[in-house]
Amino acid sequence: MKVRFQGFVFNAGDGITLDEFANILVGNSSEKTQHLFNEHNRIFLFENKSDAEFYTGLMITIKDQKTFCELQEIGGKFKIKVSELEKGSQLMDFNFFVLHRKTFAGVYQHYHASCSAPQFGYFTKHFFWGPERTKRRDQETARLIKTGKQPAVAEKLAKKKFRKTLRFDLYYKPDDFSKILKSMSEIRSAQYEISTKAVSNDAFVPHTIPLKRIQRKIVFEQKKDIEQIADKFSKFVKDKHITKGKVFAVDNIGVDRPIDIQRNVEGFGEFEFDDVAAEIDLDLEKFSESWVIKKLLEAARANKVLFCE
Repeated sequence: MKVRFQGFVFNAGDGITLDEFANILVGNSSEKTQHLFNEHNRIFLFENKSDAEFYTGLMITIKDQKTFCELQEIGGKFKIKVSELEKGSQLMDFNFFVLHRKTFAGVYQHYHASCSAPQFGYFTKHFFWGPERTKRRDQETARLIKTGKQPAVAEKLAKKKFRKTLRFDLYYKPDDFSKILKSMSEIRSAQYEISTKAVSNDAFVPHTIPLKRIQRKIVFEQKKDIEQIADKFSKFVKDKHITKGKVFAVDNIGVDRPIDIQRNVEGFGEFEFDDVAAEIDLDLEKFSESWVIKKLLEAARANKVLFCE
């Protein structure tokens, strides 16, 4: 199973600045508090002490099952073994993340069946941003009533003041494609699929054979000419309505990066689950010192144009 790093960004809603939102998250960070969300209890940790540039956080999802199943091979035969957890132990999923203090863009660690990034975004809005908005909206309503406004009018005006909600977006949408490419140190090649209608006059297509789609690969000669390749190829993708394919690039720390044309939300790191799990045997209060947090910070700083500017 793969553990992947995903990019995301918070955009402010009405009446609560992102700095205020961060302070709310810090104030609600507790390993002793559990939040029931989507049928599971969650522990939310968020701190602002360990790094001068980034906040760091951890979401823990607690599973309520007391037993787990194993598939064992004994003497060439397979057997299902059901085991009980030790007393005081619970199964859990983990999702570490980092968040830039100025841009409020961040990197989120995810693996299959753990809390997805969109769920994480909704969680923070539901438990922390939403209640704060309700409190401030009620305070504004009360203030307006004291100035002589009728309650119905005051409530309407207060709702208008806090209309726009906090937004959580994953990187990347198609419009961000050029920006992703420009964050690379090299762009080597691209591979994409196009419909047969788009190449109906192409001499290199066997038109006498029924085709479902055509796949093409191009290699860039000036692989370090990032600006020109990013601008021209992203325009080509947009103009030709290409939705499936990849660009093969190298990031700023020398790591090969395949970038999905349609939607790239997993391009900042990929690891084997067992390798990651082996690195997180730690006390919760020291989560910001974990290997995963260090890797997330490395990924964010290696892509400064996306997360830090």
